[in-house]
Amino acid sequence: HGIILMSGSIIERLRGLHEEIEILEKAIAKAFHFRDDNPKEGAFADYMVQKFMEEIRKKSQEILSIYADKDDQKKNEIEVLAGQRDVWWEAEKTDGVEIEPKKGDVWVNYYSKLKEIRDHCTKLQSTMEEVPADNPSVEATFDQMLSLATRKCDEIFTAEEGKGKYVDMNTLYTKFINLKKVLSANVIKADTYISYLLNFSRLKEIPTRLKDKAYQDYVEALYIYMNGFIKKSQPLSDHSKFEMDLKNQFEQDWKDGKLDGWKKIVDRATVSDKADPLFCFACQKKFTDENVFEHHKKGKKHIKAVDALYVKYGGMITAEASVPKEVKAETKKKLERQVFLEYAIEKLYDNLEDVIYATINQVRKKQSRLYSEILAAENENKEPEPASESEEEKQPEYNPKHFPTGFDGKPIPYWLYKLHGLGIEYKCEICGGTSYWGRRAFERHFQEWRHAYGMKCLKIPNTVHFRDVTRIEDALKLYHKIMQDNYSNSFKPDIEEEFEDSQGNILNRKQYIDLQRQGLL
Repeated sequence: HGIILMSGSIIERLRGLHEEIEILEKAIAKAFHFRDDNPKEGAFADYMVQKFMEEIRKKSQEILSIYADKDDQKKNEIEVLAGQRDVWWEAEKTDGVEIEPKKGDVWVNYYSKLKEIRDHCTKLQSTMEEVPADNPSVEATFDQMLSLATRKCDEIFTAEEGKGKYVDMNTLYTKFINLKKVLSANVIKADTYISYLLNFSRLKEIPTRLKDKAYQDYVEALYIYMNGFIKKSQPLSDHSKFEMDLKNQFEQDWKDGKLDGWKKIVDRATVSDKADPLFCFACQKKFTDENVFEHHKKGKKHIKAVDALYVKYGGMITAEASVPKEVKAETKKKLERQVFLEYAIEKLYDNLEDVIYATINQVRKKQSRLYSEILAAENENKEPEPASESEEEKQPEYNPKHFPTGFDGKPIPYWLYKLHGLGIEYKCEICGGTSYWGRRAFERHFQEWRHAYGMKCLKIPNTVHFRDVTRIEDALKLYHKIMQDNYSNSFKPDIEEEFEDSQGNILNRKQYIDLQRQGLL
């Protein structure tokens, strides 16, 4: 097929494109099966399907252009195959009029085309060039796209995102806890990363007076991340349509007044200062008392803010900081943008709710893991490296006496074996007859779970008193003696507590209560 295509056949090219589309469709079906068999690799399958569909789209456009046949190449080739035109015929014109094509013979055209293919094949063999496969198999196409999707996912997802299964909002969490004004309101609890993930979408509950420039930058960054995460984690969805629907829904809710009074807040912040005489536009602050507001106008902070607006708007700001039309329009635009971002973040949170809760469970799982469990999980995620020839041919170390191995994987020397007493066996009856080799391992085992569980079964506390005790009988006797000593050394109120009667006789508690009950005192 590759030789025929390289020889310039339009019909063969058309047939090859249809075959390639069929192979890509089978590869898409295999990608969906791959996703069902490997749920953790869902992002790979989505990206593969997306790329396959892009290839199908490109090839379909090429097929449509061939069927359109604007240059009449397909028509001419069909006429040549049918013997209605000479294979070597070229259109001639006489006085601007095209001459009718010369009619050829079917077999002459066939052998001419065959000769062209043979000449092309001979040229390739002489140059020792390998003819590439025109249409690779479904398996080869799938494997090639799988490697591309793997590299793509490694590039766009961070390690914390787990190939689209979790969100990585640690940077945004750091930005949020630095918003001191917002944290002072105590609306969004962000004591920990988990509490932040649960509450970060409740932006509309934050008072408007606390939403400064730093807050606006944070909301913008939060929207960019969430929007980008949906785009890269859901490649098969129509993201442009999703954004358009979100904007249309926001505009409709804005007109219907369903945004918790946001429209009134924007209108009140952008009206003339005559409508709200106690609002300082320069400092963006509202006062409740006229005297306090007049005193505020004389302050250095207010004068500095007015000077900054004066420089920005070229003299349109007066000493009282009245609001010009240009300033009102700009302020309104910024506030509407802020409202849209908060609205969009709430909707994006609903879209990513399952991913966010999966992230919370993953963070809790990581926090409850031991260091050894974290290392084991990382080793499971790593792909095994192919063993080299030297490792495959490596013979096992000679170790007839079964010495323990060191850090290099080789048996430790004999002198070190004797120094640590690793040839001495210690048995512990409490641990079920388990043997421990060496004094160090024996002493360490008293704090391990096996010995603690054995002591618990005997109903004896695993304290320092029972260190080096390995027999069950000795442990029970020692526990009984410790209990007796504790009883003899303890205070006994019935015997040792003294009472005095009216005649000055000293009695213990038991005698005194007995005589009192008999009325003999």
